[in-house]
Amino acid sequence: MRADEGAPLRIAYLSYRGKPHVGGQGVYTRHLTKALVDLGHTVEVLGGQPYPVLDDRITLTKLPSLDIFNDQYPGRFPAYWELKTKADWAEAFSHIRGTFGEPLAFSMRALQALKKRQSDFDVVHDNQCLGYSILGIEKLLPTVIRPAAIRPPSREQDLCIIWRRCRDVTCRNAIDHKKQKRISFRRRKDLHQARVVKTTHFFYFSRTYFQLCRNPF
Repeated sequence: MRADEGAPLRIAYLSYRGKPHVGGQGVYTRHLTKALVDLGHTVEVLGGQPYPVLDDRITLTKLPSLDIFNDQYPGRFPAYWELKTKADWAEAFSHIRGTFGEPLAFSMRALQALKKRQSDFDVVHDNQCLGYSILGIEKLLPTVIRPAAIRPPSREQDLCIIWRRCRDVTCRNAIDHKKQKRISFRRRKDLHQARVVKTTHFFYFSRTYFQLCRNPF
């Protein structure tokens, strides 16, 4: 905590990818960081590929990823000699499992970088990375989390989705009654688990975000 609460802040801004013209994150990063510098704050962006285009007054610290989803060879598999850190292995294994591992791996790299520079910053702004290691960063520095725009489904939407899934499964498997019951139950169970995880994820990070905005220090 700064001794003078009215003093400009030294902000570590996290952006796991920042393509300048597509996707929104790079555009958001460019405009928000520029506005913060205009207000007198010092901003340093810690980012992964593709790197954002920033104002000349803003420092970019590159935290290179495996760049699996690059423009030339999207979805490539990294070579074994590229796997040098735990974050690299986490990103590669996430890709093997068919999940998007960039946020998780970036949060691990950002945590390691900030551990060495804890005294250089007053606050961390996370731009919807939400990787698990963000929880470790919160223990080092006050962290403002900008979550993705996720809206929990209403009960009516839940019931509608479940009804449609059950109807589709029933129609496809009406001949084999036992198979139909087994698949129908599994689909309902998987849908319920996914909905609980998504809703819990939204409320946890939204609550953290609004609490920090209300009383950041």
